[in-house]
This record gives sequence, C-alpha cells and structure tokens, in this order.
Amino acid sequence: MRNILWITNCEPSYAAKYFGRETFSGQWIDFSSRLLLKNGGINLSILGLGYEYGDTFIDSINCLGFEMRDAKDRIMGTIERLRPDIIHIWGTEFEHFLITMEIVRNMNLLDRTVVSIQGVMSEISKYSLFMLPDEVIKRKTLYEWYIHNTIADTKAYYSSHGELEKKGLQIARHCIGRTDWDKAILRQYNRKIIYHKCNEILRESFYANRWVKDFCEKHSIVFSQSAYMIKGFHVMIDALEIVKDFYPDVRLYAIGESPYKQKNIKEYIKRSSYIEYIGEKIKQKGLIEDVIFVGSLNEKDMIKHYLRGNVFVCASAIENSSNSIGEAMILGMPVVASDVGGVKSFITHEKDGLLYQANSVRMLADCILRVFDDEALAQKLADNAFAKASEIYDYMKNTRNLCNIYDELLTSK
Repeated sequence: MRNILWITNCEPSYAAKYFGRETFSGQWIDFSSRLLLKNGGINLSILGLGYEYGDTFIDSINCLGFEMRDAKDRIMGTIERLRPDIIHIWGTEFEHFLITMEIVRNMNLLDRTVVSIQGVMSEISKYSLFMLPDEVIKRKTLYEWYIHNTIADTKAYYSSHGELEKKGLQIARHCIGRTDWDKAILRQYNRKIIYHKCNEILRESFYANRWVKDFCEKHSIVFSQSAYMIKGFHVMIDALEIVKDFYPDVRLYAIGESPYKQKNIKEYIKRSSYIEYIGEKIKQKGLIEDVIFVGSLNEKDMIKHYLRGNVFVCASAIENSSNSIGEAMILGMPVVASDVGGVKSFITHEKDGLLYQANSVRMLADCILRVFDDEALAQKLADNAFAKASEIYDYMKNTRNLCNIYDELLTSK
C-alpha cells in the first residue's frame, strides 16, 4: 500500500462542503483524487491551503488544511507524522511551494517528491498588463491603495512570487507537465530536472455532457474569468464591438460579477480598478445590453453556461493548458483561443479550434465571425475538439499514467 500526500493550492470541494463552506476553486481535485483511490493500492492524504484543520476522513481520503502564516510548521509536521512514500505538490504559484521544496530537500526526500506545473508565475508576470492602457495601469481605488492591491501591485506580486517559484523549481528533481511550453521553461530553469508528461483530469460532470449546435443560443459567446486581467476580457470587449457590426443580436456571457451591481457599500468600496475599467469600456462602446455577467458558478451551472454558447473564447495573454478550454473541448464546443503558451499542444488551428495572434483584436473578431458565418465549420471544429479532448483528458489513462509516475519515483535510486 503506497502512502501518497498531495499538497494543493486549495482544499477539495468535498472538504469545504463537509465544513459547511462554499467553494468554486477545489472542484478539480474531487474527481482526480477519487479516481486515484479507485485505482487501488493507495492511501491518499490531501493537505490543502486555505483553512487549518487536522485529519478529516471523507470517503477514505484524509483531508487536512493549512494557512500560509504557519505553512512551514504544518507542512513539515504533516510529512513527519504521515511519512508518505510520495509527496505530490500541485502548483508552483504560491509561497508554500518553495517552503515545501526546502523542507523535502532538508529531509532528503527530493527523489520521492514531484511537482505538477499549473501556471508558471514567473512567466505570467511578463504578461500581466497585456494590452492595458497606461492610464488604466496607474489607476487605484482607495481600498486598493490601502491594501497594496492596485493593478501595478499585481504585476509586482507576480514578479516577486515568480522569483520564489524559480528557486523552488531549481531545487526540484521531478516535475509533471503537459505542454511543449512548460517543458521548455522547466528545462531552462533546471537542466537536471526529470520531466514526466501527464495530462490533466477535468471535472467529472463535463465528461457526461455534450454541446448540441441546434440547442445553443445562436450568435452567443461564452467566456470565463472576466475579473482576471490576464484572461483578456478587455480584449474580448474590443472584439465584441466588431462582431456586433455583423451580428447585432450577439451576446457575450461572462463568468464574474457585474461592474454595475455592487450589492452593498462594502462591495462598492472593495471594487477593483480593472472591473471598473471594464464597466466603463462596455458603456463607452454601447454594449451594456450585449454583455451578461453570470456571477460565480458551481460545476453544474458552469456546464449550462458553456452549453448555451455558440462559441467558447479564450483571449488570455498567456496560458499553459487552460482547463476552461479543455472543458469546452470535452463538451464538443467550437473554440477560439489566443495562440499563446502551451495552447498549441492541444489545439490544431483550423482542425479542432481556431487560433489567433493574441494582440490582434481584429483576428479574434474574425475567428468568432467565421464560426457564426459557417455552421458546417462550427460543427467540424466541435466534433474534432471533442475527439481531441477525449484523448487528452482520458481520465482512466491519465490516472494510470500518474500511478506509473509514482511507481517510477519509488523504484528510482
């Protein structure tokens, strides 16, 4: 029986539910962890960032939590007490990644530790202000100024955490990646690191649903994470203005809260400069009736959000492999995406999606127009996307692959 410890950037959603909390960030852990357990021969513990709590067994998985302020003591104490055969760190973006790498180095456990690459903070920092006007970059609300969370502060945060991330990756001996882009970066950060390829597992419900062209809302666009600057929602708004000239009935559905509807004074005070800018931009272009913010969505509602769309758009400044794109593809949707980072590792232009130069608003608009203009093309892209995603995100194959990586670490010197 192998004892596996996962260290994650958030808690599983089933742990949050157990403690009466609502979360939208830990759902990806749920299906992957249960599949690993079903594979047999494994005891799994998950130490998640967010809230501090001790051993809590949920469906035979031991869930634990830690807060950043005491990350070193909690992580070290958990490793010493559980004595895992394998330590698997999911993500490099937060401070506890470097803390964990220093702990396992000091405990002589580097050969039994593997880190999964999600985003790469040191690269994200270079694109964090992508296509934002200078006057917007300089903006700050009183609240943002007080808590040091302005748009400019965000770039500084990414840069400083990117340096911590580099140090952690230079310590690591084993990593798991999935794109040509992350492989290139890891090789350049650490020439001695051993790269294991393993594709991701998406949220369970997405495998059981399928987009149908005849049931979608014609001339509608679905978009995720409108509040996260690097996802390029401001670029999408510029492209929407062009698309509307051709299709006056176009609608853009975006995950995130409306810039126009703060529920109370507290929400108004805490509003972000970026969301304020988005609201102004939409008004200026006369698109208020064309952009619908759907708020934060759980897994079930997220699927409904996707399925109503005529096309899914990712306008990110940088991505490794976007789970949002993966979920759209596994649903069998037409996808338009910026040609950045690792996106080409799972989308072939003109075959299972349309790619465009990230800083070309007109090319983004044209890709959307092509999907709206040509139903045969839309269906071809959708069918091919589903076929590609079914191979890349095959959860049984990817679970076996992960177990094989664990076995490799256990049998290495």
